[in-house]
Amino acid sequence: MSSISSITKAVSGLIAAQKGLQVTGHNISNMNTNGYTRQQLLQSESPYLNVGHTATNTMQVGLGVTCDEIRQIRDALADKRLRTEKSVLCYYQTLNSVTQDIESMFDEPYGDTISDFMNDFWSQTQKLSTAPSEVEERMSFISAAKGLVDKIKDVNDLLTNYQYHLNSNIETSVKRINQIAAEIRVLNEKILEEYREVLLRPKFHFTDKIVSEVIEAIKGRAIFVDEERIDIELPDPKDRVFYEVVMEQRKSSDAYLVTGNIKHFPVKPYVVTPK
Repeated sequence: MSSISSITKAVSGLIAAQKGLQVTGHNISNMNTNGYTRQQLLQSESPYLNVGHTATNTMQVGLGVTCDEIRQIRDALADKRLRTEKSVLCYYQTLNSVTQDIESMFDEPYGDTISDFMNDFWSQTQKLSTAPSEVEERMSFISAAKGLVDKIKDVNDLLTNYQYHLNSNIETSVKRINQIAAEIRVLNEKILEEYREVLLRPKFHFTDKIVSEVIEAIKGRAIFVDEERIDIELPDPKDRVFYEVVMEQRKSSDAYLVTGNIKHFPVKPYVVTPK
């Protein structure tokens, strides 16, 4: 029995080492992949086996190592800063693009600009004022005025079309956002339905009335506490990361977590519902 237990513990260590090498190899193979986030294997000691008792202590034997999960290594502060900077970058990129487009419509700073046409028009106006009876000066004035009017009309047409295309792009983006919001609403409904199915499982001994009341409470408000960090032992170590993420998010905004298994609930009340 002792030999088999020792072999089992050794095997668990070898399996953990193998998975660790696989994760390391995956990180190395994707080191030049755009958007890839480095991963790490989380390990923990397996539950101990009680083999006896003394007057003051419980005698236990370790059962090896457990591979909890493979998760991405991310920095919440860096991610938030990246999103902020990316938003600012997109703003100035759009502003620069629109400015360049408008400059091209006005032929600024090169080309036949409105300033050139206006200068020509005022120059011909001054010449006409000195010799109003000269036919040549009159024709030059009319030509300059027509050129200015045509230029202004062309620019107005270009700006009108440009505004139309901008409005069309905005409408397309808004429709896409609304579509995504509708998909999220459908997903929320599916989550609630799955949550209802889980709570109705026989092992929980919940009546239909209780489950309905819980679902209605979920729709109206969330059940949560303002814990700053997790300092309690969860029944399932794999759940710790989810509670940590939720509590971290709650420092700046509301965050909600769905769980349908009663054993996953920590000792203290926690976030248990989407919203």
